[in-house]
Amino acid sequence: MANNQRTEAAIQEKWRVALENAGAQPEIAAKMAELSYDQTKIDEGKALLAQTRQVYDKNRTEDVETTEASAKFKTDRELLEDTFRNHRKRARVVFRNDPVMLKRLGIDEGVPTAYPKLIETTSVFYTEAAKPNVIDKLARLGITAEEI
Repeated sequence: MANNQRTEAAIQEKWRVALENAGAQPEIAAKMAELSYDQTKIDEGKALLAQTRQVYDKNRTEDVETTEASAKFKTDRELLEDTFRNHRKRARVVFRNDPVMLKRLGIDEGVPTAYPKLIETTSVFYTEAAKPNVIDKLARLGITAEEI
């Protein structure tokens, strides 16, 4: 139960100290040998601990990378949403009297909040907006082909 409240690093350090003491302290080594834990077994334990430490370090690195990737995704998503909302508002002004074009651009309804639907709507908008006849009209309100 005490191990449940310790960090993985603290548990590994406890194991390292125990294995080190079992190999370096003659009294402890003698008691361990009585229990069939000779130097060979202790060396096996040290090897296993080293392997455990490698896996632990790799997992920590992956956790950091995951956190960084998540933060970047969040930033990129916010930028995409802000840009899309801005372009969408401008397009709605340009095509306010053309319900067919509003539907083609996917801006005849509200902005979806669910991520998959938002990506789909954004994709439809920019695919249609990139067409020459549409981009020419959007250029009136400052939406350029480069932005699209």
